[in-house]
Amino acid sequence: MKQVELEQTLKQRVEDVVKQYYNGSVNKFATALGIRQTTLNDQINGKSKISAAALLALLDVHPDISAEWLLRGSGSMLLSEPQHETLTGEIRGDSETIAALKETIAAQKIAIDALTDQVKVLKGDIVVPHRSVETA
Repeated sequence: MKQVELEQTLKQRVEDVVKQYYNGSVNKFATALGIRQTTLNDQINGKSKISAAALLALLDVHPDISAEWLLRGSGSMLLSEPQHETLTGEIRGDSETIAALKETIAAQKIAIDALTDQVKVLKGDIVVPHRSVETA
């Protein structure tokens, strides 16, 4: 595909996003992306090329849009649910791992404190009180 055709199809996909998410309003689209409306109008109307900054902003604001579709036209516009579920499962797994590691760290801190006390006793830094043993 020639460069001009690539730019036209990219422009068309950006227009599809504007239609689907912003009812065709480039002004609302520009506001959501944090880019000047005149800049986006020029890019969408072909007066200038669509900037990488605009594409990155679009993907940041709409994480449900497939970057592969946006940039290359491959696949569907929206990321599939199984990918979302996989990511959610990975995050849940990460949270459980973090919680388990925090528990391990807390237990190790207790063990380290106990060992530190034992070292001090062995060095004679701490006097261990002797209990009197009563004999009957």
